Amino acid sequence: MTDILQAAMGLLRLLPHRTIRYSRGEDYVNLENATIGRTRIDYEDEHGVRMVGEIKNYLIPTKDLIINDSLTEPKEGDVIIDTNEGTTKTYWVMGTEGSEASRYTDRYHTMLRVYVRETDEA
Repeated sequence: MTDILQAAMGLLRLLPHRTIRYSRGEDYVNLENATIGRTRIDYEDEHGVRMVGEIKNYLIPTKDLIINDSLTEPKEGDVIIDTNEGTTKTYWVMGTEGSEASRYTDRYHTMLRVYVRETDEA
């Protein structure tokens, strides 16, 4: 019998996806099946006021993140370049306070959620 979570992960392939360039230093890989995601965060500002925000992230199939013939885990400082409809945006891979730059989305480790922050570098 198929696990419900495993079946749901298979449905992610049906979401709109795009090709991005994932790089670490001079090395990179073009990933054809990246999906844009958002994660809600709750936090307090410096005055103690509760705030709600969103962090952009990319859902990337774990098996596709291969740089220099090695399966790679995202780390802070990596760069994602996203070109869509003639516009190129550059993002730094980075975690939020107290969290890692990425996490697996399922117990089978088939998909990574990579947290990013836009930079003005092109």
